[in-house]
Amino acid sequence: MHKVSEIVAELKISYAAEIEVIENYLAQASNLEGPRGEPIKEWLDLEVQTGLSHARRLARRINALEGQVPGSPELSGLRKESPAGAGDVDSVLLGAIKTADTAITQYEKIIQLCDGHDFVTLDLVIELLVDERERKQRLTALASQ
Repeated sequence: MHKVSEIVAELKISYAAEIEVIENYLAQASNLEGPRGEPIKEWLDLEVQTGLSHARRLARRINALEGQVPGSPELSGLRKESPAGAGDVDSVLLGAIKTADTAITQYEKIIQLCDGHDFVTLDLVIELLVDERERKQRLTALASQ
């Protein structure tokens, strides 16, 4: 049972991070301006949907493990303060790359925790990790343009 509570705690951290990404990307998409900002705004809008999908999947798994999905009061204690980025494209992209790196590290931690104990969560987190790695690749490509 101790292992399950550890897994749930780490899933909650990932859930909180996904909610924070959604908030930041919404704000950034609203604040970016200029011709270089338009394609980034569109990308951020799509990533909001991806983040929402990730958060929903994490919430379902937390519930399945008999954990409680954190609400607003609990989320603040779980957040890692990911960079929101300023209103310029380069700052937004660099902040998003750093956020993706943090998510990748967190998902790798959960994978190690689940390995040999919780194969359902392991499969879920591997899928989310692949998404994060792809996100980072897209961000890196956008930043190099």
